[in-house]
Amino acid sequence: MCQIEWLLWIVSLIGNVKEFGNTEVKVSFKGLLRRDEQVRNTSLKCMCSDMEHETRNMDRKIMIFRNTLARLFGKFGEFIALHPSSFIILPVMVSLLLSVGFININFRNDINYLFSSDRGRGFSDRNFIDKMFPMNTSQFFDILRITERPEMTAVVYITSTEENNMLKKEILMEIENFDKLARNISIIVNGEFIQYHKICGIVNGKCFENPILAMVNHIDEVISRKIKFKYPIQIDKLSATYKLMSLSAGGVKTDNDGYIQEMAAVRLLYPTDESNITKKKLITEWRETFYSRIKKFKFNYIKIFPCPVSSVELEIPILADNITPLIGAAVTVITVFSVLMYMTNDWIKSKPWMGIAAVVSAGLATVSSFGMLSAAGVDNPNSNIVIPFLILATEIDDAFVMIACWRITDSKKIVAKRMKDTYSNAAVSITITSLTNVASYCIAMTAPFPIVRLFCSYAATCVGFTYLYQITFFGGCLALSGYREEKGLHPFTFRTLDLYKEPNSKEHDFYFMKVFSNRIAAFISRFSAKILIILLYFINLSIGIWGIFSLREGINFLHIYPKGSLIHESYRLHYQYFSEYSFPIHIVINETLDYSDRRVQKSIEKLLSKFQSHPNIAGGDLALSWLKYYIEFQNHTVARYSLMGYDVSRKQDFIDGLRNVFFKIGNSRQLSNDVAFNKNFTEIICSRFFVVAKDVTNNEIEYKLIKDMWKMADESEFRLIAHSVISPIIEQGINIRSLTFQLFWQTSLVIFIVFFLFIPDFLCAVIVAFSIVSAIVETIGYMAFWGVNLDIVSVTILILCLGFCVNYPTHMCYSFLTCDKNGKEKLKRSLYNVGFPIFQGSISTVIGILVLLYNNMYGYIAFVKIVTIIAVKTAFHSMFVIPVLLVVISFYVEKKKNVSSVSEQNDMMETESLNV
Repeated sequence: MCQIEWLLWIVSLIGNVKEFGNTEVKVSFKGLLRRDEQVRNTSLKCMCSDMEHETRNMDRKIMIFRNTLARLFGKFGEFIALHPSSFIILPVMVSLLLSVGFININFRNDINYLFSSDRGRGFSDRNFIDKMFPMNTSQFFDILRITERPEMTAVVYITSTEENNMLKKEILMEIENFDKLARNISIIVNGEFIQYHKICGIVNGKCFENPILAMVNHIDEVISRKIKFKYPIQIDKLSATYKLMSLSAGGVKTDNDGYIQEMAAVRLLYPTDESNITKKKLITEWRETFYSRIKKFKFNYIKIFPCPVSSVELEIPILADNITPLIGAAVTVITVFSVLMYMTNDWIKSKPWMGIAAVVSAGLATVSSFGMLSAAGVDNPNSNIVIPFLILATEIDDAFVMIACWRITDSKKIVAKRMKDTYSNAAVSITITSLTNVASYCIAMTAPFPIVRLFCSYAATCVGFTYLYQITFFGGCLALSGYREEKGLHPFTFRTLDLYKEPNSKEHDFYFMKVFSNRIAAFISRFSAKILIILLYFINLSIGIWGIFSLREGINFLHIYPKGSLIHESYRLHYQYFSEYSFPIHIVINETLDYSDRRVQKSIEKLLSKFQSHPNIAGGDLALSWLKYYIEFQNHTVARYSLMGYDVSRKQDFIDGLRNVFFKIGNSRQLSNDVAFNKNFTEIICSRFFVVAKDVTNNEIEYKLIKDMWKMADESEFRLIAHSVISPIIEQGINIRSLTFQLFWQTSLVIFIVFFLFIPDFLCAVIVAFSIVSAIVETIGYMAFWGVNLDIVSVTILILCLGFCVNYPTHMCYSFLTCDKNGKEKLKRSLYNVGFPIFQGSISTVIGILVLLYNNMYGYIAFVKIVTIIAVKTAFHSMFVIPVLLVVISFYVEKKKNVSSVSEQNDMMETESLNV
């Protein structure tokens, strides 16, 4: 058309020139120019039209992937409409088949395994020490030399009924009675009675005995102070034997010579032979029986409290069993909510059964994922019980989007065409959110903590099945509901309504969707509202950033269980009475040294003194050194005969005397496990020393001590390893902040890429990624003000909530970009399509998890708090901040295009005028 116009203009111009050359001029030159200008304007309009057409073609080429996917989903939706029953029955059959996997479900509640990093410094240090200095608990169990919390050791804390001095005859006698009862606790396996002495950890050929029992065996002498016990450790320097009294006695007051005068609490340990794998099942069963029996013991003068850490492992399955019925309550609440949300002021368009279908779809997905992974042998921590709550609460958001897309289709069309339009509009958006959710969980699977990896494995699989069942099972149900609507049937009685009105009647428009398209859109369109929304956003973000700087890191074990519970009291007793001398610290020199050299001996003495100078490391005799005892033994009169013929100033004689003499004397042979030789025993290639932590009254001091300990090891002149039993647990608290933000920026980058692949709009992709980052930053900041620490529990919850952050911004941006309107109408249409579904999803999420408040546990309370914060933040971003940004950017881009277009028109007109 434009080429024809140009041709006519040229022909007319030639004709005018020809006439001008003749004497008979019918048209003046002025008229010629006027007509010429008209033709040029027409041609320019055509050129602009061509340019706009080319731009649209370019947009179509850029959006070809999205358009192709929308077209395929449209055909798929049309196919579902033709065979709805098949798409309902098939997912149900798949779920039933996969549910068989529950037979193979393997619950894993080992806190050492789940919460400790399986890579990193603490993990590698522990593995190295276990390799160089292995401990066989069937031959020699030494609580000082363990490298991780003894998994199967039964521990109890004992106080007097009035929590006063326990050095009284009646109290010590009841402690003795308790010990006898505890050791006699038995289980029956294959007709055989299994008591503690058959599974106990061995020390010098007999079961481990708590140091405090030496007092119990001499009650009268201890009361009369004829027999005294040194605190915190009683050492025989000749034989290097010792009794670590701080292990059993807590809240101790000593006399001027360091002997025990009073003690406020007692701790009894019953370690087991963990080196024997065949005994593990027996030990587990005996320990469970132990904790269940001691709850029934009644005493007049003492109170018994179970070990908090071991009890948590045993309590987790009980808690899971208590919470499982709450899933039914959550299902009921969300079902009722969904049914109400799918109702309208028109019985025909109301879809109450779709609310039930959405919940059933999420339930089938959860069953399928748990069944499949259980069949594959993937461990399932009992803490995964919270996954169904969040999947149920968040993943039905896609159902709200699909129903909203159905409502905006032309109700005069047949069901197959309406399903085609619904899937074309909704399925791509749902695909984007599902892919980004799965991607975020897959990234989190790279975390070094098994509990996070297992959690995300189940969550990612749940999301995948939810997506599949959403477009199949839920789609089939939607098609059936569409046929009911097409026939004008009542949703409950399924009878034809006599008062059925014209389907396209405006009064049948869903009221709440109109509220978002009219009132919310009108509000956002105001300049003052835009300023207010942006201001609120920056205030929220500033508060979040401020909160991050005051955020506490690491698990506070004292707050895991409610105050007043047995486990909380056990933690309180631990920090109150057994924090003065808490745990041993392994100092390992990982290099070959000549220990016979006096300079080396002085350097090691200086090294241990440096560690003991730390305010939270005990000094004096609590530095256990095989080298120190060996040197003292060399100066003892007994050594004149036993070391006769050895020149200990020579390296080989030093080593031979150490191996063949000193390590053979009495209990000093336990020190032999602190020295590693080469194959021909000519070099000491590695050695170990010990210091003891003191005054560790809370977990914050624990974190600081471990960090300082590692720093001193790094600054040492030797190649040094510093390790304690709590290092792997503490390491997650030390590294949790960097790990958290590392996971989130990686996730935001992946989400940006996925979004951009489907919708190649750079600005919108940036907005979605930025919205997710902002929501996470604000949530973490507000956690600090709501008493939630940044720990492995909260990080796991945040990772699970990442999907929630992705869904709503994606739905809003996708709806805005794919809308064919302009300006204010584009905003209204976008809010009409997804505004109310976002609101529905936020409310359903919060409602669905509130039932968890029934259990007053830190993990579940933290779960409710974090999800509530992130739901509010994400809804605010999606319904207000993102629309404002999109409107402003859209206005700026359109204005720039208009200015550019006008400029091009003027340039072309000037050029053509000059040519004329």
